[in-house]
Amino acid sequence: MRRIRGFLCSETITHISTFNNNVDSPASHSLDLKHQSKSAEESFHKLEGHDELNEQMRMIDLSESDLNLLRRVKPSVEQNIDYITDQIYNSVLGVDKLEAIILEHSSIERLKTTLREHIIEIFDGKVDEEYIAKRLKIANIHKRVGLEPKWYLSSFQNLQNVFIQVIYKETHDDNARLQIVQTVTKLLNLEQQLVLEEYEKENVKEKERQYLLVKNELKQKIAEFSSE
Repeated sequence: MRRIRGFLCSETITHISTFNNNVDSPASHSLDLKHQSKSAEESFHKLEGHDELNEQMRMIDLSESDLNLLRRVKPSVEQNIDYITDQIYNSVLGVDKLEAIILEHSSIERLKTTLREHIIEIFDGKVDEEYIAKRLKIANIHKRVGLEPKWYLSSFQNLQNVFIQVIYKETHDDNARLQIVQTVTKLLNLEQQLVLEEYEKENVKEKERQYLLVKNELKQKIAEFSSE
């Protein structure tokens, strides 16, 4: 079987191919589409106390079976995590502005380590309070170092491209391939929703701080003028 730029070893290919024959694989449940849709609707992933987030997850059809599938894909991701992070940072370091931000606030190797952990966490299949908190923290860090949302989105698109390339080249059953692609893109989409929403909240707070600063300066000048 042809390798993709050295990305997949034979064990990884075997692991991904097991989705085709596993009784719990998407391929084995893809024939009865009505039954599949009903089951997914009844098992949307939910978090207590997060009504709006639950609606977001329902809207992208994020189900418990999706999270289970991520956990089955995780060993292949762990086995090749260095390749994935190298691909992402090869594209990031091709942009002078992004390289400057990295070198000013951290180091390439340190951020690669952080990205490895971040990606593996996605495939833990655990969207809980801790998962949400870490994504919001990432948004705050990006905002603080001056990383614009467009660069964040571009990096995530590159990450998605790597996953889809591997899935399409190494998974031969169309139903399994489709399910894996959909599941991975759902989680990436949810993460982008969380981060971009936090970006927006921070922008609103920053505008409010600037407004108060200008307002206080104006009041001080008026008071000084009145005194004179």
